Amino acid sequence: MYILLKEAYRMFVPVVDMNNVPLMSTTPSRGRRWIKSGKVMPFLKCGVFCVRLNVEPSGWAV
Repeated sequence: MYILLKEAYRMFVPVVDMNNVPLMSTTPSRGRRWIKSGKVMPFLKCGVFCVRLNVEPSGWAV
């Protein structure tokens, strides 16, 4: 029971690329590190905190 409740409160931050295409979400701590390093720009989308990548995602196939 404890494991199920713990999983229910896990938070994620939505990530979009430079063209506003949704990517896989990330954890708040990783999002803060990306903001400090300049990899992403934070923004609000419909009242939800999101981050937009300033660089191409790793593993990006052209």
